[in-house]
Amino acid sequence: MVRWLVGFVAVVLLIAGGGLGMAVAEATSDTASDGSEVAAMSTEPADGPHVWIQIHLTQDGDAEWAIQYRFNVTTDEQKVAFDELVEGVREGDISTDLDRSAVEAFRDQAVAATDRDMQIEDARWEDSVDSDIGVLSFVFTWTDFTTRDGGEVYLGDVFRSPEGTWLASLDEGMRLTIVAPEVFDIDQTPALATQDGTQLTFDGPVQFSAGDLDTVYIDTTFVEDEGTPWHLLAFLLALIAVTSVMVAVGFRQSRRIHGGPGSASAGAGDPLDTIDEELLSDAERVERLLRENGGRMKQASIVEATDWSNAKVSQLLSEMAEEGRVEKLRIGQENLISLPEYAAE
Repeated sequence: MVRWLVGFVAVVLLIAGGGLGMAVAEATSDTASDGSEVAAMSTEPADGPHVWIQIHLTQDGDAEWAIQYRFNVTTDEQKVAFDELVEGVREGDISTDLDRSAVEAFRDQAVAATDRDMQIEDARWEDSVDSDIGVLSFVFTWTDFTTRDGGEVYLGDVFRSPEGTWLASLDEGMRLTIVAPEVFDIDQTPALATQDGTQLTFDGPVQFSAGDLDTVYIDTTFVEDEGTPWHLLAFLLALIAVTSVMVAVGFRQSRRIHGGPGSASAGAGDPLDTIDEELLSDAERVERLLRENGGRMKQASIVEATDWSNAKVSQLLSEMAEEGRVEKLRIGQENLISLPEYAAE
């Protein structure tokens, strides 16, 4: 294989010290293994940065990363050199400091600072040539990159580390772009960024402190209650309330006519009151107990009076409430249990 280690360029990808840069040593020429000369290639393209970090946010909170190293490939010799660079990196013949473990080291700092679970997935090298620019990219997916509170999406805590931030700077010739989905609106833009629609751009040289990359987005597709429109929900709640009042009033009028609490014949008592307690069902015992205590009791008092377990009483009352035999009202940390005719009073 043709070697280009001097004639092409000596590449060292720098990640130490919080940066994502490239140190380049250029030479004028070199002799390949077949005796031919390989022309030197400049690492700085005529158009755009030579290191371009692109982060594409997804609506579900992940981020698609591409750390691009861009080279001029305007001559045949430069194209050959670029192809050898790509092959050498892919085959492992050319050693770089940028790999999955290096990115996971940044992830670990973010996890330590935020206490959020994040993963690095599908890390790999990709390459392309377009308009005389050769691009060698290290790409990966960073999960749970943003956080969400309803329709607000927050970016920023992921760049923090126990010491401040793991992305401390961009050198000259470096660019960082963060692109959000088109359905996002930017509500808070970082002061160091240039905004174009949903894209934020940072051009080096620039120094970052913790919080300099903080951004707030609004997800315009977010709906608080996707199942029922709020106006329909309000109508249903009002209908339920009116129906409950009408049923309660009708029941009380029926009790006054046929006998019951609040009627002239209420003193005659309920037929269940004359039955031996041992012949009553558990639900009937609770109904008798409630009548004996004015129609309402705290759930804890029912437990104490029946000497049943909390679990048994809770399950029994839930079944009775579903059948309409009692009504439950949450007050503070306890439930108030009432017979239906008393709950409406």
